Amino acid sequence: MVFDALKKLAGKKAQAPEPGSAWRAPRLLAQGPFQAPAMSLDARGSATILWRTETSIMGLRYSGKGEPEEPLTLHEYPGAQVGAPLLARSEEVLLAVWTVREAGSSRICARFLRPGLEGETLTALTVPEEILSLQAVVDRRGDGLLIWVRRTGQGLFVEALSYDIRTQAWDAAPIRLDGPLAQPTPLGLVPGPKGSALAVWNHEGGGYEGLVASHYFAKERIWSDRPVGIAHALARSLDLASDELGNAALLYLTGDGGRVALDACVFSAANHTWHGPTRLASALDVSQPKVAMAKGGAALAVWRQSEVAGTTRLFTRSFQSGKWAPRPESLEGDMGSGRAHAFALSPEARGALIWAQPVPGATAGAEGIFLRTFAHGKWGPSAVPLGAPSKYAHHSLCIDVVGEHTAAIWLAGVGRSGLMGVIGK
Repeated sequence: MVFDALKKLAGKKAQAPEPGSAWRAPRLLAQGPFQAPAMSLDARGSATILWRTETSIMGLRYSGKGEPEEPLTLHEYPGAQVGAPLLARSEEVLLAVWTVREAGSSRICARFLRPGLEGETLTALTVPEEILSLQAVVDRRGDGLLIWVRRTGQGLFVEALSYDIRTQAWDAAPIRLDGPLAQPTPLGLVPGPKGSALAVWNHEGGGYEGLVASHYFAKERIWSDRPVGIAHALARSLDLASDELGNAALLYLTGDGGRVALDACVFSAANHTWHGPTRLASALDVSQPKVAMAKGGAALAVWRQSEVAGTTRLFTRSFQSGKWAPRPESLEGDMGSGRAHAFALSPEARGALIWAQPVPGATAGAEGIFLRTFAHGKWGPSAVPLGAPSKYAHHSLCIDVVGEHTAAIWLAGVGRSGLMGVIGK
């Protein structure tokens, strides 16, 4: 059976890790028709993991010690289409949100998880139209903020909704930030200092076409009067990160004469100004851009690019003291062509990257999950294999870094999947 084989695989000792490594072999946490896992790690090194099935949201807690907890069904929606769950954390406050599409309506569901998976699932919003690109943040007090794109007969609109911990209620109606837009837009939403937030999206119309940003001011519970232009380019996809002072880094992909370009813009909280764009890469294909920030405005970008069909490589580039590094750094070396990856960086600039990649010398088609760490401004000298190679497809990778703790999860197999997890230091 597939999952008997996965259990045996999870029980095998990983290939030799780096000396002094605290990483263990991955564990099989759960199995079933899983999709879209999300994970958040707390300061004690325990991970909260959510995922969806066709009609439900499920979750479990995993500390890496002993047996993982049994999966729990947080909510079931028979006959509905359930969206991917999102987890937003600020210190001990953890907010989970997801969408539910039923005949004639869409809902945004929200659940504060304090402690563990306990909490009540509430409906934050119900609308007749489709909800796209949902994003969420939460602050340390428990105030929450959502942003999404609503598809209507008049076009697409960017909207937002906030949660007030004092009244323990979501706003009665959303605020419309932009629209109508002709095309769907990727969204970015990140927290700022003292409960503020920053959102980024594509704007079209009114004499301006390109990326725009809007700030949310928590004290007044209002958004900027109007979005501010960042770059005259419409992003195919984007990733946005911030630090504790409100500095932000934006990565986005655009077309560039038959090639794909990766550009970056940086927001300075000191002078409230966007800088850039800076061209980080241009190739036949560029995909999966990820960016994270540490304290003081330092940032690290990771992406995948290819010049020849079938060969893709991981690259990274750092931002420090107001400048991007002059050239990208390859992360896979001579290991070959990888696929999916996930990346996280703590405020103290400790980071970790995992990716799925065919294993040289292994049985044809076998692939593994590899880890590379980042500390003291440098990447670790070599990749650490997390477990033995397997014939199962590895996908939906997630990773989080908090203090000295790092946790990673992924799905193994297609259709009926095994949820694999590992925690280390």
